[in-house]
Amino acid sequence: MSIVMPLREFERIKALKRFLDIEFTREPELQKIVEIAAEICECPIALITLIDEDKQHIRFRTGTELQETKRSDAFCNHTIRDGQTLIVANAELDGRFTSNPLVTGEPNIRFYAGAPLVTVDGESLGSLCVIDTKARLLSEYQKRMLEFLRGQAMNLLEFEASVSIL
Repeated sequence: MSIVMPLREFERIKALKRFLDIEFTREPELQKIVEIAAEICECPIALITLIDEDKQHIRFRTGTELQETKRSDAFCNHTIRDGQTLIVANAELDGRFTSNPLVTGEPNIRFYAGAPLVTVDGESLGSLCVIDTKARLLSEYQKRMLEFLRGQAMNLLEFEASVSIL
């Protein structure tokens, strides 16, 4: 039995392929965005992720050594599906995540906030997210700054993708 991928997901994966194989020349800038997001949001973990058919690729990170997770376990999968900033104040109490291995085991996620990385063509590739092991909320300022930094990260990713085809 073959599984048919919805056209929208096919287009998203096609757009994502441009970004997965890039040799980043702006790596320090993208890493700095992750570090600033963690600092502003007062979270120990921040990530820039890209999500393909099966995996969440963690391209830039602070506060964790994780390099990938299963897509089915990725909080960012919900972020890209909904196309807007997702805030989970307490993952232990959110039915979508209570049995998630990233909640029940390492890194013991309780709080998550992720802003989708959306291309100029409208494809959600992954997210800029912040994570904490304690349940909490973001202030409006922190949410705005996370979304601003997401835009800066996406601008750099788009630049890298355009340079890589030259």
